[in-house]
Amino acid sequence: MQDKHLILIISAISTCDKPLAYTPTRSAFTHQQRFEQSLRTIENIKLHIPNAYIVFVEGTCISTEMIDLIKERVDFFYPAYEDSIVYEHVNGEHKGMGEASSILSYLKSSHFNTINEDCLSITKISGRYYPCQGFTWEYFQDGLLCHIKFDNPHHSTRIWMSTMFYTVGYKSIPLYIKSLEECINNQELQNGIAFEHVLPNCFKNNNIKIIQKIPFHVGGEYGPWGGYVEH
Repeated sequence: MQDKHLILIISAISTCDKPLAYTPTRSAFTHQQRFEQSLRTIENIKLHIPNAYIVFVEGTCISTEMIDLIKERVDFFYPAYEDSIVYEHVNGEHKGMGEASSILSYLKSSHFNTINEDCLSITKISGRYYPCQGFTWEYFQDGLLCHIKFDNPHHSTRIWMSTMFYTVGYKSIPLYIKSLEECINNQELQNGIAFEHVLPNCFKNNNIKIIQKIPFHVGGEYGPWGGYVEH
């Protein structure tokens, strides 16, 4: 894999009727809806990001048929649910722990170790979202490009960041991994504070250069009733 942009699609498709009870928004979708959203994410990544090397990170056990269809469309399928820590966190009380541990599990895997020297960047995108009209691709070698703002009136020092999509340049990848490790062990995340608040503070603690971009033009449904969000 030479000069590729690694795209991590972080998903938690579930084959039960009410998946991920701790997050009602995502649980409201059926497993078929989640699967179709993930396929849309894959296709839009291929359209909008040149030299994309797509790794699909799945946090819950899914059917063989779903796995086969995903494998046909991506460069690598990573069954994060086979990692006992990921399985525990995904099925635990707090969504952020499941997401953080899924990403970290892949970045510590043997597969990533074989390709990391060829990665120009790592992009994380949530499985329900996709690049839409107006999206333009860019990355920075020595920083992290994301949608971020300081708008929490109750916690003025706590950053809010959309974790639906962000990109880390290759010079910052080691610090990114270190930040995720710190995030997993962060008491606030373990107590249920949103991943969107805890992760950017970990980035700051590890001196990652944060570049803000507004808007990103990455969007997707947040509820089957027609709710839609775009950053």
